Parts: sequence; C-alpha cells; structure tokens
Amino acid sequence: MLSSSVVASQAGAARYTRCTAIAHKRLLTEFRSRHAWLFPGKKCDTLPPMAFEAILAEAEHLHNVSNRLEALAEQHPPVSQALMTISGNVRNTATVLEVLIVTKQLNQTG
Repeated sequence: MLSSSVVASQAGAARYTRCTAIAHKRLLTEFRSRHAWLFPGKKCDTLPPMAFEAILAEAEHLHNVSNRLEALAEQHPPVSQALMTISGNVRNTATVLEVLIVTKQLNQTG
C-alpha cells in the first residue's frame, strides 16, 4: 500500500501533467493558427494536409488515453505506478508524433 505522501505526490503530478497537456494543446492550436501560412505544402515528397491532420488527431487521442490511464492510476493504487509509467510513455509518443508533423511541415516549406 502506498503512503499518503506518495499518493498525494502522484495526484499532484497527475494534476500537473493534465495542466501541461491542456497548455500544450492550446499552444499547438495557437501555433497552427498563427503559422498556417508556413505550411502550404509542395507537390513532391509531401504528405497531403489531411494526413497531417489525421496524425495530429491520433496524437490527440493518445493524449486522451494517457489522461484516462492517469485517472485509473489514481483509482487503483496497487497498479498506480505501472499505469503512470504507461501513461507517460503514451503521452511521450503523442508528443513525438506532434513534433514529427511540425518538423515535416517546416522542412516542406524550406
């Protein structure tokens, strides 16, 4: 059984992570709207804009999965550490997808 300080620490970390995810989503949305003109796409060696949007949608789904896993971790202390680890890995994967898309879009404009 986890001590109350460990549980409180994990709950605080989960709140921080959710706040970070919300801030990240706002930042990404803001970035897209401000810099949409940077990503017109080229005819050769590019992904169509719909592919970018589809991948970003999947990244958002992964962020949601991560949030749900964190919630489950709070509800099930015996497996909370494992769920938090998996949640972090899923969130990192979503972030890597988002970075991939942004860098691919920047490379297409240059």
